[in-house]
Amino acid sequence: MTLLDVKKAFALMKQKKGTKLNMWFCAGDENGKPVVLVAKEGKKVPKDDIKAILTKAKKKEACKGEVEITSDGSLSITPIGKKPGSLEKGVQIVARENQVMPKAIIVQKEREDDEDEDDKPLKSKALGAEYKDEDKKVGWRADNVTTVPDGKGGRRPATPKDIEEIRERTTTTTKYYNEQEKAASAVAIDPKGKLRDAQGDKLADRKHGFVMDPDTRKVHTFEAKVETDAQGNRKTTHHSSPLAGKPVAGAGHIKTKKGRIVTIDDASGHYKPSAELTWQVVMELGRQGATLDETLVDADGDPIDPKDWKAAHDKLAKAKPLLEKYDKERKRLAGMLLKFGDKLSEKETEKIKSEIDKNTDNFEKLTDAIQDAAELIRGAGPANRPAKVELQGKEGLSQDEYDQTRGDVKKINALLRKKLKINRDILPDDLDSGTLNSRPALNLKIGELTKLKLTTQQFEQTHGNEKQARLKDALNKEITAKRDEEKRKKKQAKEEEWKQAREALQKRIKELGASDEEDALIKLGVPSNMAEFMPSDLRDAVIFGTMTSKYAAEEMDRRGW
Repeated sequence: MTLLDVKKAFALMKQKKGTKLNMWFCAGDENGKPVVLVAKEGKKVPKDDIKAILTKAKKKEACKGEVEITSDGSLSITPIGKKPGSLEKGVQIVARENQVMPKAIIVQKEREDDEDEDDKPLKSKALGAEYKDEDKKVGWRADNVTTVPDGKGGRRPATPKDIEEIRERTTTTTKYYNEQEKAASAVAIDPKGKLRDAQGDKLADRKHGFVMDPDTRKVHTFEAKVETDAQGNRKTTHHSSPLAGKPVAGAGHIKTKKGRIVTIDDASGHYKPSAELTWQVVMELGRQGATLDETLVDADGDPIDPKDWKAAHDKLAKAKPLLEKYDKERKRLAGMLLKFGDKLSEKETEKIKSEIDKNTDNFEKLTDAIQDAAELIRGAGPANRPAKVELQGKEGLSQDEYDQTRGDVKKINALLRKKLKINRDILPDDLDSGTLNSRPALNLKIGELTKLKLTTQQFEQTHGNEKQARLKDALNKEITAKRDEEKRKKKQAKEEEWKQAREALQKRIKELGASDEEDALIKLGVPSNMAEFMPSDLRDAVIFGTMTSKYAAEEMDRRGW
């Protein structure tokens, strides 16, 4: 899944000039031949593949590097770490064997070897201070309380003293996983790039809460739920549950379909991860083999063998002209019956009908024969088209801002307009009171409504720089808006042109003293059985006098009508 063969790697670099691919070179494998491994775009050469070759290699001089095809067709190699003396000659041998010799091979200056990705500690973020001891008491949840019982069967506004008393209660706490539960929540990535749970099953087709463990680099998923014991005490599951409140390397939600990642977001009120952490998750998932690109898969979500794909295309390519031939002949014969039906003998009519049936049978038999190939092509598509990353908006209301605007959607929107430098309202006028009267819930809603959506490829290019990503998004939206406006104007112009054409046609029909288009054609000498089936372009040409009825009839014959 991670490596490209040398021919495909060269083809990709030639097609997309400037594309850099990670490579690994070894002076001589178990047979003494030089080896070049090239990874897919954005991927690294897997350690296991390197180890497998080095274990048996006769010449163990090796190095990592980056390769690209320059604008003049040369192959540029940038060695990472100390380069073997045989690098240039070895790459030349591999290129010649694969019949992809470049114009020239240029070995650039060595670049220092960065610390190995597997040894680099992942960046992490600790749980927010307000969530301390959430597994032992109500804690932060008390901030959502606005009213309490008044002792008379009704309710009254909650006072600060009430809130503090509720905060210390143990009636609602957060569930923290033990080691067994944590292991059961871990996700593995199979060789096809699909996410599987601890039982080996593909993750269900839905959105899953997730965190990434900075120590093991594993993703753990959870389902937000509430468990109630016999005494009525409740335990709720949140982003802090799988790692029992410990720091995370990333947090949010992963949406999957047939085990493949569709979207990743960073919506977590407990950890509020930065875009940089989410970028780290995307890069780490890709490094572990998760499919985040547009790999071609079949209707069941499994990768398609390029040989099968080519065979199906070849089969359809051979069948297409025959299908067109049978269909055209069928239409031609049907046109003869339509045009000369009343002049044909019964024997001639039966002969033509027999030929129509024969062509129809041939068409249907060939269609059945290529059904498997057609289904493969029709059911195929990119694995993820490609996967999306969604960044929750990070701006919300401070406690002071919340107190000043509490419960007033208009005031909150006015504040957000100024704060976010936008010219539109964020919150709907009919926002539910539960969200409106809870600062954490309100800020989550604001984050959801100011979410930024990118493909994983676009996100990787920003290296987790959210400010850059949002500026780029704003520019893209501006360009899209201009393009949409141009499309709208073109569509409007076409509709106006069509309207004028129809008005001119109706005027011409009236001048001819006809009731409709068909009647106009008949008045201009077109036989009634032909007038009924004449294509619109020929019909208009005859009515406006730019084509004779005789020429129109000949053209219909040529088209197989």
